[in-house]
Amino acid sequence: MPPDPTLQGFRRQFAEIMESEDLKPLERVVVLVDDLDRSLPDTVVETLEAIKLFLSVKKMAFVIAADEENVASAIGRRLATTGQPITLRLYLEKIVQVPVRIPALGRDQTEEYLALLMLADLERIDEAVARV
Repeated sequence: MPPDPTLQGFRRQFAEIMESEDLKPLERVVVLVDDLDRSLPDTVVETLEAIKLFLSVKKMAFVIAADEENVASAIGRRLATTGQPITLRLYLEKIVQVPVRIPALGRDQTEEYLALLMLADLERIDEAVARV
């Protein structure tokens, strides 16, 4: 039987591969998506639509690191051109199942974080010099 060229066919074939005997030891595939909020609106929606293809496949998980407001804005701009009657929040809720919101760092916290990064770099430099 030839492969099904539809999106549903692709999803079904991918699910079969993930459930195959060769991949039984594989517990989970985690895909990290970073900086989605910095993409063009078309790219944001296309990426989320691609992720939706895999959401129902066992063993698949996605971690999306992005500013929710920027992503929602990009979705809004894209959906406004299509005339689709869907709200931004509803669209995101169908994809993002466990949102984890991380508050922005204040000035003092940012300075502390940068200082810790610099200290870590100094420790690595000291270790490298000691090995020479």
